Amino acid sequence: MKKTRTILNTAAFLAILVGIHAGLREAYYAYITPHDAHLAQQKAFSAHPRPYDIVLLGDSHAMMGVRAKYLGNAANMSQLGEGYVIRYYKLRYNLRKNPGKITTMILPVDLHSFSPAWGERFNLVSSSRYVNYADYMWHNGVSARALKSFIHYYLFPYADFSPELYRRLPGQQDETRREQMQRLVRNLAETGVSQQQLQWLMRTHYGEEREWLSERHLRYFNRIKDLCQKENIRVIFVRFPVSRHYFEAASAVLPVEEIDRFSQELVDDWPGAIILDYRDLYFDRDDYFSDPNHLNADGSTAFTQRLRDDLLELGVLRAEHETAAP
Repeated sequence: MKKTRTILNTAAFLAILVGIHAGLREAYYAYITPHDAHLAQQKAFSAHPRPYDIVLLGDSHAMMGVRAKYLGNAANMSQLGEGYVIRYYKLRYNLRKNPGKITTMILPVDLHSFSPAWGERFNLVSSSRYVNYADYMWHNGVSARALKSFIHYYLFPYADFSPELYRRLPGQQDETRREQMQRLVRNLAETGVSQQQLQWLMRTHYGEEREWLSERHLRYFNRIKDLCQKENIRVIFVRFPVSRHYFEAASAVLPVEEIDRFSQELVDDWPGAIILDYRDLYFDRDDYFSDPNHLNADGSTAFTQRLRDDLLELGVLRAEHETAAP
């Protein structure tokens, strides 16, 4: 009798736990997920009724530097800190879920694009909707961290109530938008740039050893190449604008000419691909930057119009004014 009661109590306790878990999970999906910028971006992309003329897959340079509504039938799927690893999985996911949507794609080849210190370790929790765990492990080895992140994303999405998650709460959205707007209107010509800021950027992008080439990035770059050739996707590589301050700081610690030769050789080996080089476009326009390596609102408007003109000349875009996606 005592044993039976213990079993019943244990079963009841487990049932309560499962109920709490299910309730928290549903609450997360109902109240937090709708404010996820990554998910909103993906939903908008999938809902578009026809193929895009151009799709951007990049990092914060592309995200802040290109305003897709000025390109017409275009979508900017770039996100902060995304390197070639997550770009591959995001591309593969959308080729499977949205076949035929991507016809021409813009990818970055900036100085930091292949650096092992940047973009190689992405946030698996927020990226798990794209990443195939078995494939990731096959190509990168077994990782307890990766397995934990996938379990976290699919089973316990509410587990990490971090400041980032807190900012997604409905009541925090206005504050988040205000911060984003402040960044867009910031003017480097007025705020200036410090050596400490530049040193921090060099460490963030290239690590303490100032490395610029990662075999993992290169491997996933080539996997993207295989996908694009298989799906007949045209690729245009872009060197995005940076300020003179950033370029001079990078030139002091990196073999810039060697990096440029390397990226040019990669593009030359990609049939039909070209590079559009805008790195020094605004070296004398600090007022176009919010910080040493990101364009502000005025800069992104001017750059997008320049990019649009070049894409029209290449025949990639049609002369229309249609907002396809943010």
